Amino acid sequence: MDLYEPSEVHQRITTLSSKSHNHQVSTPTLQKYLRIKARQFGIPVPKKAKENIALHVPCHLVLEPLYFGILPHTLIPTIFFMIPVIYIAIYHITPPILREFQALANKANAELAQKRKRKE
Repeated sequence: MDLYEPSEVHQRITTLSSKSHNHQVSTPTLQKYLRIKARQFGIPVPKKAKENIALHVPCHLVLEPLYFGILPHTLIPTIFFMIPVIYIAIYHITPPILREFQALANKANAELAQKRKRKE
């Protein structure tokens, strides 16, 4: 897999076609070109079966824009959904559960203290 700037792609195309080395100054851009090479791994296909298989397989690769350089565009609705869910879980669901656990722990401590007093 190779990643190219638009000027590099233009330079490769012109060098391959005309063998001239024109170095152009290009403005920075967010557009990139990716060259992907596929190789066959695994069990080889017999020669007779290869004749019936198409040599070119179409591949559609969709790359989505990133926000802040790491956040995919399609993840934004999920984040907007998760923020209120996490807020409700932290401030409205977790405290009563923790109070119940604390009450159980206090009860267990009281029982253990009573057992210790009986032994003494």
